[in-house]
Amino acid sequence: LGINGVKDLSLSDNLLESLSPDIALLADLKQLWLQNNKLSTLPPSLRSLTKLTLLCLDNNKFELIPPMVRYLTNMKQLSMNDNLMDEIPASLGDLDQLESLSVGGNRLTGFPEVFHKWTCLTELVVSKNRISELQLQFEVLTSLKVLNLDGNLLVSPPREVLNQGTPVTLEYIKRLKTARETKVLDLCNFELRGIPAEVIITNSKLRELKLSENNIKVVPPEIKMCRDMQHIQIDHNLLNELPNEIGQCASLTSLD
Repeated sequence: LGINGVKDLSLSDNLLESLSPDIALLADLKQLWLQNNKLSTLPPSLRSLTKLTLLCLDNNKFELIPPMVRYLTNMKQLSMNDNLMDEIPASLGDLDQLESLSVGGNRLTGFPEVFHKWTCLTELVVSKNRISELQLQFEVLTSLKVLNLDGNLLVSPPREVLNQGTPVTLEYIKRLKTARETKVLDLCNFELRGIPAEVIITNSKLRELKLSENNIKVVPPEIKMCRDMQHIQIDHNLLNELPNEIGQCASLTSLD
């Protein structure tokens, strides 16, 4: 490229279909903007840019996150909104300094199991994808302040939980995870309008279910699957009746 000492480089809003391997000569580069081009891959030499902390690849033609990105371990901000990706590779877990990840407007259906390594993450944008459920491991992202899930197919957490913001959403996920171990699920005070059937199905070994102080109108018939259930607490809701299936909870001794 014939230039040295460059720390910030913007080649955005062009018609680039490829990036020169000589980009690696910019050894001091810290921020690279390549949004609004026609890129579908990056040169392997990019892995040499070990000082890079920001990479913006929004609105290109990427079907996957370029494999050399995993070696940019000082990366703090990675943005790949509005591409064609259907997965986030497990190798991205190597970016353990990542603070902001934006992958909205893709075709994602979930997250890699290793995303719990992103303990520095404060912002996660996954809007306008095809995600139906958040993994329980999300509760380990204790630094997360912004979680944008708009425009997905989410069943769990339900919309009324998501609308209360990131801290409430993470608390809801944390309680689901805790229930796997304790067999006690406490979802009191979450403004729930219903109990997602998926919650019952995936927690059929529950012994205790606490649902007080919500806006629940109906208990799903799947409650019959909880044959070990001993106590259901569902006061201060909007129930008119209970399903007949609750009678199939053979171990139930307390309902209030």
